[in-house]
Amino acid sequence: WIDSDVVDGELVPVFVGDRVQESVQTLFTDYAEPLPTPQFTVDEGELHVDLGVPARQCCAEGVAPLLYEAAASGTPKAVELPTVRVEDDGGAARADEFGITELVATFTTRHSCCQNRVTNIHRIADLVRGQILEPGETFSVNDFIGRRTRANGFVSDGVIQSGRFIDEVGGGISQFATTTFNAAFFAGLDIPEYQSHSIYISRYPYGREATLSFPLPDLELHNPTPYAVLIWPTYTGSSITVDMWSTKYFDVEQVRQSSFKIGACTRVNTYRERTAPDGTVLEDFVFATYRPGEGLDCAGNPTPVPPGADIGNSAALQLVHPAGVLTSKPM
Repeated sequence: WIDSDVVDGELVPVFVGDRVQESVQTLFTDYAEPLPTPQFTVDEGELHVDLGVPARQCCAEGVAPLLYEAAASGTPKAVELPTVRVEDDGGAARADEFGITELVATFTTRHSCCQNRVTNIHRIADLVRGQILEPGETFSVNDFIGRRTRANGFVSDGVIQSGRFIDEVGGGISQFATTTFNAAFFAGLDIPEYQSHSIYISRYPYGREATLSFPLPDLELHNPTPYAVLIWPTYTGSSITVDMWSTKYFDVEQVRQSSFKIGACTRVNTYRERTAPDGTVLEDFVFATYRPGEGLDCAGNPTPVPPGADIGNSAALQLVHPAGVLTSKPM
């Protein structure tokens, strides 16, 4: 940091400001604040981006005089180094790189109010709200949420196990799974891991739905587009809606549906077409397999009664799944 010069015929030390500035900046390179992740939120249908507190790093101009003054004082002292913002725009350009700009798909399912299952639906929606799938990323609901427990805010309600309706902590979250499944379907996402209910429930789209349990079945969503996708669930006392925000990449359409028998069960294939910006059309399908009735397998034989199941209440449990109005809006 010190050079020499000749002043009035004498050799004197010279504090080289530019060299000090460069040296200190290099010394503190690893001490820059981490860049805040932009937070995307939706309020009354409008997208908002919070860039967070701008990150700062060392050092702004003016380091050399501060250090010279401290060194020349002859007394050890701390020097507060001036910082500069890491990004001139505060992160706006990074936020733009996500490509989250518009609503690309939305799906709503409805349910009766005031049941335990509604508590579970709201709880899982609150936990997932705001999750972002970056390009090429896969999101697993089970990996993210973990086992549904009372400690994590879930309560007991109806589930299907071995083809029979029983009560279990977390019952009802399959309505969230089905709603998310359909929003992803129309957003053009891949759905590499899913499973339909083994008994058809009339409030869900026939053949185009999903259930959840832990550790399986899971619901996984994969983003094959060049833009990030924001998952934004909302709810009322009698409905759950899942919105997908991104930049529209695929035009998506359900084109047909077919079904055939597997023994006494019914297999349903639902086909979609995704048209990419270059005109390439990708066709794929999702499937569901439905039992002939509660407590029956695909051979028409009775299934084992799950431990603790109350068979006498099974019919009543089935009645808590009334038909509902379904709305979809591929954008």
